[in-house]
Amino acid sequence: MVKPLKSEQFLDSVRSVLLHLNKRQTTEADWASGFHEHFRMDEPRQEQTELLNRLFGEPFTEEIGRAAAAADAPLPGPYYAVIRIQLLDNVDGKRAAKDTHLLQYGALNIVSEVLEGQWNSVNFYTGGTEISAILQWREEQYADDAVNKIDQLDMLGRSLHHNIRKYLSTSCVVGISQILKGPQFINLLNQQACRAIGWHGEHRDHYVFYYGDFKWNFSQEEPTPDEVSAQHNLIVDKAKEYILGNYARKGLTLHVVAQNNHVSPNYLSYLFKKNMGINLWEYVIKLRMEESKRLLQQTDMRRYEVAERVGYESPEHFSKIFKKYYGISPSELKK
Repeated sequence: MVKPLKSEQFLDSVRSVLLHLNKRQTTEADWASGFHEHFRMDEPRQEQTELLNRLFGEPFTEEIGRAAAAADAPLPGPYYAVIRIQLLDNVDGKRAAKDTHLLQYGALNIVSEVLEGQWNSVNFYTGGTEISAILQWREEQYADDAVNKIDQLDMLGRSLHHNIRKYLSTSCVVGISQILKGPQFINLLNQQACRAIGWHGEHRDHYVFYYGDFKWNFSQEEPTPDEVSAQHNLIVDKAKEYILGNYARKGLTLHVVAQNNHVSPNYLSYLFKKNMGINLWEYVIKLRMEESKRLLQQTDMRRYEVAERVGYESPEHFSKIFKKYYGISPSELKK
């Protein structure tokens, strides 16, 4: 990777290596010989699965909490979020006749391996082609302001989608709830994750949805197409406004723009590209290059001064981007 590094690019690369480290690609022969042989996860107990699904459908009680702990599915919280994964039709057309449960088993295994270690979660089957995870944070974990929890959930959703698609040749839709305090909200969080999945019907080319991205009006009625379009336009317009005022700021990233707009980076990136025809970072580079060209042509500023003025730490990196964009170097343009 070439410096200077963008934080999200670096994290994506590291996460990808960690996720695939020591994992072998599943082949057709693996499926034929039995998918179970290649995974160390045991089938979840039916009692546990039924209890957790019951928790999704009715208010939390102390009796359910005790039963969950007894079934090896403790829910200490006190902060919770729900991720639901709905498996879609297979990608390559080779596994339409395969056992649905076998596919669901493989997906649950991937979810468990991705979440293992860093996350306190309970993972289980939810319906015929869905898997759910209840994520939990302790008080001190949630109070850590150094970690953006929504960004974490967004990256986790994308990792789950990527790995299920890669290892099972099956696409999926990931619905992510908000984070709420108290086990009494777990059934509400499940409803949020379900509602987020439903937005795949409006956005067929997008697969990871965070409930909070949609600025819900908290009514029972679904928004009209015009209301949805107006909301999307507002999100993109606010992002453009922020970028116009901050494109020359060092350290500007997609995550910073998304946080200012109160949406997840994944969804902002998707909407921006859909509405503008270019991705968000291409738009930032466009503004930086246009301003740097103006400064080179109309002022006596040196290359390093121009680079710093438009947000680049390194003059060399600025020159590389400039030549790629205009076909000539800053010094050649100056001459």
